Amino acid sequence: MILNAHSYHMRYSITLALLLSLVSVTKAQKDTAKRAGGPLSEGQTLMIVHFDTDSATILPREKTFLDSALMHTAVTDITAIRLAGYTDNSSSDAHNVRLSLQRAQTVRDYLQSKGWPDSLFKSLDGFGSSRPLNDNGNAGKKTLNRRVEIILTRRDTSALHEFFKDTTNLVGKNIILHNLNFYAGRHIPLPQGYKVMQELLVIMRQHPTLRIQIQGYICCNSDGFDGPDLDTHATDLSIQRAKFVYDFLLSQGIKKERMTYRGFGSSNKIYPEEKDDAQVAANRRVEIKIVSFGVPPSGQDIKRKNPQ
Repeated sequence: MILNAHSYHMRYSITLALLLSLVSVTKAQKDTAKRAGGPLSEGQTLMIVHFDTDSATILPREKTFLDSALMHTAVTDITAIRLAGYTDNSSSDAHNVRLSLQRAQTVRDYLQSKGWPDSLFKSLDGFGSSRPLNDNGNAGKKTLNRRVEIILTRRDTSALHEFFKDTTNLVGKNIILHNLNFYAGRHIPLPQGYKVMQELLVIMRQHPTLRIQIQGYICCNSDGFDGPDLDTHATDLSIQRAKFVYDFLLSQGIKKERMTYRGFGSSNKIYPEEKDDAQVAANRRVEIKIVSFGVPPSGQDIKRKNPQ
């Protein structure tokens, strides 16, 4: 189960669409977030894996849930993972602490088998039955308490602004737009990508002489060629991903003379041979190349404060 902090108490009515998408906690939500371990911080995402009674084995349906979630999460966008295991109150405190720790370790091992590096795991704890979500009053309530909470901390997308604090030698560099990833086979970004495009828009407005090339990429092909787009029914998926960002900036008033777009297919992969869903998601991306900076587009002049 995936819950953002604000909707945690509404878990019984969460739709399937929400279950299959990662929801980040916004600033407005974090003050009202409620969970056993306290409120989430801004930029964190909570995922929950449930277990059978007295078992530390991940159930098939829970693996399906994890696989779906990981497919839409780029490992390069995550800076920390914290795992906390819990049990119901069916056994002794000592047994429950051991079991809850085993559950957390099982989830860690599964995530690592999917390509998530050990360096991301910042804590792994077992709390037994000491932090229940409810009173364990019936079988359904006990099911909710038999869980591992996975807290993902996402990379702050404001890092894009860091590149422009010092514009020396910026021309010619490529910048990966972290958190701007795409649905499989489509040029439509995942929900968190729109925030990244908005940030790029702000940068383009702050730097009116900045000119960029928007570069689209796909995953999985080994020949460097482009792939089919389920929306356009043409073999131009990487081009359409770049064009989506181009069209967004154009619709917001950025002049077309300041931008071009190009698709690079499956070339220049972050992960040359994807080994798991996280690496697949990371390769579905858009980068920007700084074409020029500080030089006005052709045919335009920079207005002087005191024209002569």
